[in-house]
Amino acid sequence: MKGQIRIISEILLFMVGIVITSFVIFTFTNIASISEERALNDQLTGVADTISSAILKVTSNKNTSLTIEIPAKLSGKQYAIILDESLIITDGRIEIVRELFNITKSYNIITSDGGRITSSAQYLTIRSDDKNNIIISRY
Repeated sequence: MKGQIRIISEILLFMVGIVITSFVIFTFTNIASISEERALNDQLTGVADTISSAILKVTSNKNTSLTIEIPAKLSGKQYAIILDESLIITDGRIEIVRELFNITKSYNIITSDGGRITSSAQYLTIRSDDKNNIIISRY
């Protein structure tokens, strides 16, 4: 009987080790996923701020052109820039919306790709003309 108790205690100790290891792996997987999502959110917010400030700079003067560089991928994922009544940056899951400071009421925003530009462009050209148009195109 003494030999069986030792084997059973070793098996139970091994099972406790497996449970603890599984818990640690599960916890770190969740933490990595949450931190990746937060990093992507911050990066999308940075791109949205860059584009909206560039649009604001271009509207300050007529017949002005500005070329900005945007990352091709954020956290290894492509994203889209959508211009409508507001500026929307999305990767399909996360969506960042920026109002364009009432610019859409004073200016017509024209994009070369029907309002949607993918991040593979890497460069955006933002122009204003003397007819209150803002033209945003791939470079």
